[in-house]
Amino acid sequence: MKFSSTRISILPEEKFPLSGMVERDSGVPTLGNQECNVKIGWWKISDQSELVFFLADLLFFPEYLSQKLRTHFVETYNLPSSQIIFAGTHTHSAPGLGFLPWESEHKDYQDIVFEKIKVALPELVKSIKEVRVEQTTVSLPPISVNRRKKLINWRYGL
Repeated sequence: MKFSSTRISILPEEKFPLSGMVERDSGVPTLGNQECNVKIGWWKISDQSELVFFLADLLFFPEYLSQKLRTHFVETYNLPSSQIIFAGTHTHSAPGLGFLPWESEHKDYQDIVFEKIKVALPELVKSIKEVRVEQTTVSLPPISVNRRKKLINWRYGL
């Protein structure tokens, strides 16, 4: 099996309405990770089987952008669209792209993201290398996480 991956910054350069209904200014520090990326993994499992996976720091992966990318892959790399997977990290610190009814799709921003990805793809293809996949099993202590627990005091997590 062969594999290649890349990370592309998709952080808008100007203030932009976020999916969290506020504006993000890339010149002002925010809490947590400051990055906004799309990560791409390309697996060549055999001569007849490939898989491309996109993970974007967006609330969701918009249909407009995914359709443009699918068309590009079919036309440029002869890769069936069924072998291309898109996912968003569901962050609210990225541009809102029409997920909510009152949000704009910002197709101009999606076109910029498409061009950044398109420019990076030839290098991604050239850097595909042979890899080995291994599996192991380990024992872990029993743990339980319930993120949906209603907190009595949100400040202290009680």
